[in-house]
Amino acid sequence: APLSTVCRLLGVSSDDLKAALCSRTMRAPGEGGRTIRMPNTVHKAAECRDALAKHLYQSIFGQVVKRTNDSIGHREHATFCGVLDIFGFEFFAVNSFEQLCINFTNELLQEYFNTFIFQNEAALYSEEGIEWEPQDFPDNKDVVELLQEGLTGLLPTLEEECFSVGGSSEAWHSKVRRQQASHSCFGIILTEPDVFVVTHFAGPVTYTAAGFMEKNRDQLSSDVMSCLQRSSSDFVRQMFLEHDRTFGTSEVSNASAGPCSPSRRVVKAQRYSVSSQFRQQLQELLCQIRSTDPHFIRCIKPNQKNQPFIGIGGLRPVPLFDRQAVAQQLSYQGVLEAVRVARAGFPVRLKHGDFRREFRCLALHLFESSSEGGDGAARQAVTEFIGTDRVQSLLLSSKDSSGQPSSRKRWAIGKSRVFLKQEPYIALRGERFQVRHAAAVHLQAAQRCRSETAAFRRLRRAICQLQALARTRAAVLELKRRRHERSATALQAGLRTLLARRRFALCCRAVLAAQSWWRGRRCREQFLEHRAHVQRLQRWWRSVQARRRLRRLQHNVLRFQSVWRGVRGRQAAIAFRADRHRLVRAVRTLLRLRRRNLARRAWRAEVLATYRRRGAGGGPCEPAPPKEVLVEDLLHLLSEYERKQSEARRLRAEAEAWRQRLETLRARAFLRIRGLFARPGEAG
Repeated sequence: APLSTVCRLLGVSSDDLKAALCSRTMRAPGEGGRTIRMPNTVHKAAECRDALAKHLYQSIFGQVVKRTNDSIGHREHATFCGVLDIFGFEFFAVNSFEQLCINFTNELLQEYFNTFIFQNEAALYSEEGIEWEPQDFPDNKDVVELLQEGLTGLLPTLEEECFSVGGSSEAWHSKVRRQQASHSCFGIILTEPDVFVVTHFAGPVTYTAAGFMEKNRDQLSSDVMSCLQRSSSDFVRQMFLEHDRTFGTSEVSNASAGPCSPSRRVVKAQRYSVSSQFRQQLQELLCQIRSTDPHFIRCIKPNQKNQPFIGIGGLRPVPLFDRQAVAQQLSYQGVLEAVRVARAGFPVRLKHGDFRREFRCLALHLFESSSEGGDGAARQAVTEFIGTDRVQSLLLSSKDSSGQPSSRKRWAIGKSRVFLKQEPYIALRGERFQVRHAAAVHLQAAQRCRSETAAFRRLRRAICQLQALARTRAAVLELKRRRHERSATALQAGLRTLLARRRFALCCRAVLAAQSWWRGRRCREQFLEHRAHVQRLQRWWRSVQARRRLRRLQHNVLRFQSVWRGVRGRQAAIAFRADRHRLVRAVRTLLRLRRRNLARRAWRAEVLATYRRRGAGGGPCEPAPPKEVLVEDLLHLLSEYERKQSEARRLRAEAEAWRQRLETLRARAFLRIRGLFARPGEAG
């Protein structure tokens, strides 16, 4: 049923798809090369099936993207706005080939980010005409080279091992450990021989080498491609029209060859793997990104519960902020690395006018004289301001992030901007805060004196007005109180009358309810007494009938047991004879196959000895048969040998199954015979 469903969806026949998955076609090189069809093993067929599923998913995903672009009017060479959405760095409890590919993508994007920032910084500093130290910028070149460089990188070595004879994940892991033992970004764990550690920009990650080879292989064969290219569905046929894949070997003419050399040469198939296709697509993506004007956006998720606050129904909700998860996201998404890149240069850039407006309070006599001039006057004023003793002491006393004074250049004045490190900028802002704070204290004192005087005058006038209004309000309230007292007295009298009447009606209803309850209780007691007498009579009659049925049931059970044991014994004896007869037939068939195989081996040894004698010149030399005939005979003999061996294995398994069944039947027959001679009391 699954095969027919797949064939119906793909538009191919079940025989063609079954032949494409369970066998492979090989073409011998040469002028007279023939097509040879060989059966696949179960493991090989399963790998081919998985490769077909991956290719179908990739092709359908590509078709969806293409149709989406076509539907929105996408043009190949037009200006566009693209969005590259990637989660970031991945680090799980068990990391495998998928996490290595994702982290490799993040490494390349981080390298491009560093290069982009470095180029922008270099262009800005060159335009402003200031000196800077490019070696301060962080670089992840070592880990990128570890993953993809040359023939010793992790991914090229994995691809080479995939196409080696007898290659495995363990062999690849051993080769990588030998080649990268001295690399600064590669490490091993002695207690866990099947893992290795790669130090990424976000931190070290432990990868498990098991399964790398199986996940990297791409076992899509030419038979499957040819089968699906003949599909009756136009959609499936269009998906599998791939012209960039070469399967098997082919011969092409060699026009540049000399007259004495052969005019044709053999072209081998191109090797395909998941890592090679992934790296190729990644390089195409990076080429497209480099041709655009990028903007970087980092999205941080504050918590895993998707809630803004804790205790929303309370009086004071608290923001739900998971610090550990946010710090992990900042590290895994490269935000911390981006901060280090930004801090490597001059992170604070202020134009001369902005710098003058920001810190003019520290030297009013310098900036007021240059307020009317242009950019030249502003630059001159900034240079004089930074050259003052007060500012120099602040800049030189600032310390770096480690708490120690730095010997590197902490500031620079460009043509249109002032460049500062973070520490000198913080020192200037601190001094500006103190100056502004002192000026604010004087302003606040004068303003408070003036506002308090005006407030006292307004308060005195308001108090007089409030007293007059309060006296008037008190008289009005007293009048209302007296009127309410008279009205309340009348209401109380009417309410007391109404309550007394309601209490009387309630007492009458209670007396009636008590009388009806007592009469009902007397009736229920009489009914329960009559029902108890009836139940005692029913129990006695039912016990009499149950004893009669039990005596009849014991007699009938004994008769049925004796008849059934006789029937089961005869059936077991017949089955035992039939199983023994089938076992004898299976053993005889195995003996005949054994004799036939021994005769075949003797004939083959005799034929090989004859060919050896002919090759050594020991007898009459007959003309050797053609090479194609020998290859065909050899393939026929190999296929016959595999068929015989599979038939022998099947017969051995069948004989073993019959032998086990015979043992089971013997044990059951013994138990049945023992049951026939059991006592009547034991059988019951």
